[in-house]
Amino acid sequence: MTNLKNGPRWKLVGNAVTVGVARWLVDRLHAPSSVVVQNREVRSLDRWPDAAYGEGGRIRVFEASAWPLRHDYRHLLDLLAPSESAPLSHRAASGFLERASRSRLKFLPAFLADLKEHIVFMRGDPSPESKSTPARRLDTGRTQHAVD
Repeated sequence: MTNLKNGPRWKLVGNAVTVGVARWLVDRLHAPSSVVVQNREVRSLDRWPDAAYGEGGRIRVFEASAWPLRHDYRHLLDLLAPSESAPLSHRAASGFLERASRSRLKFLPAFLADLKEHIVFMRGDPSPESKSTPARRLDTGRTQHAVD
């Protein structure tokens, strides 16, 4: 059996792009235009920027960004209605917590504490601590994880 993490399906998941990026790529392919990014030749670099290439001893640096389009920020609560959403299942929340604890990503300690509390609540633990779920606190505004 092949190592699943090195299989073709896993690579597709790892190389997935957001809807916005895919839409931008398709729009550019359907309506190609001239180069929209300014570039310049430089003699040397201390550190290579994100957008540059070298060929024949010459270096070209592009004034490019990882964000070709700028859209207004939309908060998750503008897209979802917590009162109409189903809570994350015990299994899903536990799996997320396990992957989060193994990863190198940084999470706010309060977020992880709320996730652990949600797992206890979804397990059906009748302890007093499980009466106030993170989703209920979200409605009352007692816990806030967003950084403006």
